[in-house]
Amino acid sequence: MGKATEKDPIVRRRVGKKELRMRASHMLPFYYRQFSFYDRALQRICEKINDADGYLKFIDIGANIGDTVSLITDKVNGSFLCVEGDNEYLPLLKKNLSKIKDSKIFIEESYCSDGDRDSNLMVERIDGTAKITSGKENDEMLKEKFTTLDDIIKKRPLFNKANVLKIDTDGFEISILKGGKKFIRAAKPVLFFEFTPELYIKNNQDPLFVFDFLNRNDYPIALIYDNFGRPLEIVNTADKKRIKELMELIDNNKIYYYDVLAYHHSKENKYGKLFERELLACFSLAKNEFESAKKKLDSIRRFLDSIKTKFDLTKAKLGSMESCMKSVKSKVYLLKKELNTSKTELEATKEELIQTQMELGKTKKNLFSAGKEIEKIHNSREWKTALAMRRMVKRAIPIDSFRRKALVGSWGAVKRSLRLARDIKHKLPKPKQRRKINLQSKKIVYVGHSYHDKTKSTAFLIDYLKKFYDVKVILDDSWQGKPFSDLSFVDESYLGVIFFQALPDKETLGKIKNENLIFFPMYDGVPHTYEFWNNYRNLKVINFSRTLHEKLVKWGLDSIYLQYFPEVREFLPGNKNEVFFWQRLTRINIRTILKLFGKRDLKIHIHKAVDPGQEFIEPSKKDEKKFSITYSDWFKTREEMWDLIKQKGIYIAPREFEGIGMSFLEAMAMGKAVIAVDNPTMNEYIENGKNGYLYDLSNPQKIDLSNIGQIQKNAYEFMHAGYKKWMKDKHKIVEFLNKY
Repeated sequence: MGKATEKDPIVRRRVGKKELRMRASHMLPFYYRQFSFYDRALQRICEKINDADGYLKFIDIGANIGDTVSLITDKVNGSFLCVEGDNEYLPLLKKNLSKIKDSKIFIEESYCSDGDRDSNLMVERIDGTAKITSGKENDEMLKEKFTTLDDIIKKRPLFNKANVLKIDTDGFEISILKGGKKFIRAAKPVLFFEFTPELYIKNNQDPLFVFDFLNRNDYPIALIYDNFGRPLEIVNTADKKRIKELMELIDNNKIYYYDVLAYHHSKENKYGKLFERELLACFSLAKNEFESAKKKLDSIRRFLDSIKTKFDLTKAKLGSMESCMKSVKSKVYLLKKELNTSKTELEATKEELIQTQMELGKTKKNLFSAGKEIEKIHNSREWKTALAMRRMVKRAIPIDSFRRKALVGSWGAVKRSLRLARDIKHKLPKPKQRRKINLQSKKIVYVGHSYHDKTKSTAFLIDYLKKFYDVKVILDDSWQGKPFSDLSFVDESYLGVIFFQALPDKETLGKIKNENLIFFPMYDGVPHTYEFWNNYRNLKVINFSRTLHEKLVKWGLDSIYLQYFPEVREFLPGNKNEVFFWQRLTRINIRTILKLFGKRDLKIHIHKAVDPGQEFIEPSKKDEKKFSITYSDWFKTREEMWDLIKQKGIYIAPREFEGIGMSFLEAMAMGKAVIAVDNPTMNEYIENGKNGYLYDLSNPQKIDLSNIGQIQKNAYEFMHAGYKKWMKDKHKIVEFLNKY
């Protein structure tokens, strides 16, 4: 063995219960510590084999530094034959295994193959593992001869009945199986080996040979692990189609290779429950890992709560501690990540206070001037004349006289008439002027909410517009406090500008040199007052809410109404007694939902990702048990969440109002029974008791779910018919864009 270099010295690292010698670059300690399933399966398997047979004889081909045997002997003792031919690892292997006293250890210093290879090979070492590859002319070749497993067994008769064979040789597993077929057929050991198709193909070998070999030698089933030690599934070794599918999942990103566990059919009575116990052990390990992670998360939450408490105390003292501002600022600096938003608000409030103080000074001056003016008025001849006339009126028309009452009544009638005239004026549409629209242009600007770019909730509209126009998409970030996008470049060379949900102020609109402005408002995202909409009479409005559309038409705005429906696919009603509820708002919580179900026997899944500024309401322990409540905090993908929803028969719409309502519409399109607040847009799609259920959020009452099967069918048919209508009507968008 070469000398340990400064760059990669020999070090001691704890793996399991023992310290092992290894190169500093060896990745085993990191993997073992980072991944709780890694390199632990053989430990459990050998314990079970020893219990079943009453002994353990273990052959380790590709023993490396002896880590596998070291970990196994943490739990069980036996006889071990370690086969390793690498001069770099042999001294470390011998040193590490010399510490094991209660087991018999034998070391075979050779490489293992099928007997056809000798010296035209070289060793490639990376991160503590060695790989044998074809050498080039000037490369240093291996001088050691290869031998077969069958020949090794002849030399080591103690292991001719070995009951466990482990192979980890980075691509030489097929050659080793070929060279050990006599031993395998005679001893019928439990097999545990690494399966790396990419390396077999480089060696001009068919990866499927491995499972064909197992099947021909009466190993009918195998348990497949990923490279992190997590069991994936049990496969039939004759099922080439499924094995090919598993091979395609190896992407050198999430999965690099597989480990394979198999036992001989003749030992079904002994080892029949081996796979089952492995799966149970891994499940238990995963459960413990989850509990540990949960405890860490709780600890982090408590830590964050303590930081929040400190922050609240600091904030309360700021008003009365101006003299200690420097000290407070140092604490704020330490907590700047948590306090950044509040610091900005504090500075804004300070500026407002200064401005208010200045305005207060001006107001005092104005009040003083006004007082002087009033004093002049009171001393003026005109004021004295007015007082004299008032006294004359009182004498001419006494307070309680009939003449006084008649005049008061007449004045009230005049005021009512004026008020009525003003209301009628508001309701009367203002004369519409013909817009200047460049119908020869195919260019439009689409200004959308930047968050929709992540959710893809408006992709249906953008994709449709692109069929007819050259669409320039601008993502608006003003909802994050940033300035609205500059649209001053838009001129009459464009057909028009579309605003979806986000609408700039009048000043920004005024900079657009194009009169064809179209707005898609969301019911839950705009004011519902005449004063607001009167400022935007020049816009053309396309509504997805009938309620808002009718209001705008009443106020004289140019509005059309289209009801959107997503595409309907497979009917997936799910389990009628299972509920999916995503709590997004504090107000719509588990306590609200339970009032709707009464004593009905249901299982509820709660997704706990609340909207910013909202609070999650925990169910009671009693309700958790009664309704078998399960939880989720997040999903890696949108598809993962919908895979869970597909299993449930009932979907709770999570919001009080919607703009369109993509989530509950997609649930209805699957045939789910949707329960929603009786507000737009939910009540524009759902007819209570026919194709869904509506409830009063201020007074939620028990819902009759006896007809849930029919509700699910009606919802699916309603969405199917609605989608056809949407496909027929959506051309009206283009017609409206081209309208003067």
